[in-house]
Amino acid sequence: MSQLVDKLKRITEDAVPALGFRSATRQAKSQGMLLIAMLNGQAVAGASNIVQSGVDALLIKNASAASMSQVGKVADGRPWGIALGENRAFESSALRKAGCDFVVFDPESPVHLLGDADLGKVLTVSSSPDRINALRGVDKVGVEIFLLDGGESEFISVRFLMACYFMADAARKPVLASVPARIASDEVRALWEAGVDAVVVQGDAGALKQLRQIIDTLPARTRRRHGKEAALIPNMATPVASNEEEEGDDE
Repeated sequence: MSQLVDKLKRITEDAVPALGFRSATRQAKSQGMLLIAMLNGQAVAGASNIVQSGVDALLIKNASAASMSQVGKVADGRPWGIALGENRAFESSALRKAGCDFVVFDPESPVHLLGDADLGKVLTVSSSPDRINALRGVDKVGVEIFLLDGGESEFISVRFLMACYFMADAARKPVLASVPARIASDEVRALWEAGVDAVVVQGDAGALKQLRQIIDTLPARTRRRHGKEAALIPNMATPVASNEEEEGDDE
């Protein structure tokens, strides 16, 4: 199993704390939000300061064979993966050989990416309602993690936070969020309560250290995830008429 998938499962499988000293102690030792640093493939060799800033995993964009040969040394035992983007030429066997733990891809990627059981499979999803509504059936195809793309915004919008709540409840899988490097503590807490299990950040070592400190002060979640209402991904955009309204129309 992918190391990243395993770490995220520890978060999503944690129950809401029950009353009692023993339950509270066990919850205090459970896994909290993960911090994933995004690096450009050309900058991997000089990224040791980024790695030592308290990150839990690395995500490499614009990866090449040369950068993948270096990232294993830089990662220092942390799981790392690549964002395929438009470059989908990498073979899964070559990725595994290089030490890659997970791949990030969009819904237009070829199906063969889903066939490797050893690589974690992360699907990038836009936070727009129409894109999320197009994900019906995603629980059938082997995607293990969702990455909500926050775009180029310098803050967490209400719409993005709503999308995080929606995905955490509907997808029944770990949810990552791509966020700005200089995110405020109240925004991090809001994402955590919404069900975001890890944040993906591209920033300098100083920003990542500050974010690590914020994450380490997060309390246990107060809301339970993945309830009965999460059995299917509903429609975010189109309201459903009630029976009373339908009967009124007939009259």
